[in-house]
Amino acid sequence: MNPLTTNLITLRPFKLSDSDDFLLYAGDDNVTKFLRWETLTTREQALSFIKDVCIPHRWRKSICIDDRSVGFVSTFYDDGHKADIGYGLAAKYWGKGIATEAVKMAVKQVLMEFPEIVRLQAFTDVENKGSQRVLEKAGFKCEGLLRKYTIIKGSIKDTLVYSLLSTDGSTFIEDEIDDCGQRKVLVGSSSATCLDKGDLVDVVKPSIDFVGENEVVGNDFASVVQKLDKSKGKLLMFYYAFAAFNR
Repeated sequence: MNPLTTNLITLRPFKLSDSDDFLLYAGDDNVTKFLRWETLTTREQALSFIKDVCIPHRWRKSICIDDRSVGFVSTFYDDGHKADIGYGLAAKYWGKGIATEAVKMAVKQVLMEFPEIVRLQAFTDVENKGSQRVLEKAGFKCEGLLRKYTIIKGSIKDTLVYSLLSTDGSTFIEDEIDDCGQRKVLVGSSSATCLDKGDLVDVVKPSIDFVGENEVVGNDFASVVQKLDKSKGKLLMFYYAFAAFNR
């Protein structure tokens, strides 16, 4: 499957050639502070980690900028209806929206690849305010505090649990030009519509607000699809009826 792309950010499988870039963040105590694994110190450790952990992992992607690894995002899934998600990002890229975008991209891909998953959940240290902001901006809801829930590097920690359901209103709206010169509107995990290039000028998040020669606005996903279909759009497919998309 081709990596999901948003501007210069991509998600792709890890490669052994990522070892030097991987060590830059996996060797940073600030990045690994809230992770279960210890800070790496050598290129050999980075190579072994990629070979033995990242590559065999069922779903672990490298967060890349210009195809250089700057972080990771993983899901842990045992063929049930739910999966855990975790991530890490090089400190130099914190506060730039990259982790949030990577999590959104990962959610879309996971829900597309594993349609049986209805719940994605994340556990974050109560002190990890940055991770909490990432999850909230990516559409996850905080469900509560788990007291003395987990052990990180020998310390028993309070943990917040977040979740996102496949039936939740989507926060993932973006547009792209495909190989045929058409503009797709992506809603959640599905390619919802495909219009001729130029029919849509822009898609503004988080509301559906298509600005162009034929303005298309609706209060819910179904009505937007109907209007798009009437204005030369071709409905390809959609998985969920996302509601409450207002201007």
